[in-house]
Amino acid sequence: MGLSQGIGLVWESYKLDPYVNRFAEAVFTFQEKVEDLLVLEEQLDADVRSLETCPYSSNTFGEILKKIQDAVDDLSLKQYSNLQLWVARLDEEVERKLAARLQAGIQAWTKALQGKKEEVDLSMDTDAPDKPTHKPGGDPQVFALTSLNLLAYLIKDCVFFRSRLLFTRSGSQTRPCTCIPM
Repeated sequence: MGLSQGIGLVWESYKLDPYVNRFAEAVFTFQEKVEDLLVLEEQLDADVRSLETCPYSSNTFGEILKKIQDAVDDLSLKQYSNLQLWVARLDEEVERKLAARLQAGIQAWTKALQGKKEEVDLSMDTDAPDKPTHKPGGDPQVFALTSLNLLAYLIKDCVFFRSRLLFTRSGSQTRPCTCIPM
């Protein structure tokens, strides 16, 4: 349905009423598609923003990325115009957010393996959130595994593990193990 079909019509034409009806239907359909697209874009923006603050786990990232991919697939099936350009910008934004989370994760694991704890005191902060938010790099926990008399012990604190290892090192029953990130 194009505008060009109605250009040659005059007011007295018997074809004017069917043309106006088809044109009004096309405008209504277009308006519905625009409204649907605006709602979908708002949801996608929220999903992409959630990549910054969601829990640092592969399951959570996978769920969010699946929702984004399903929405893009739906748009592709509906054959929206300029989808390739829009998806390219969306890909760049998602990649930027995931790269920032990966970098924060690497820094968090590096600090955790070096034994550095990062505590933030929010007691004096009036803008502090009511609920604790997820750290961008996650909350890595380092555990130690030791073997004593053929029994394996999981020790959460590597400092305790290292002191216990030094204390019992003279005994032949203990074999040293290294700290393993979990």
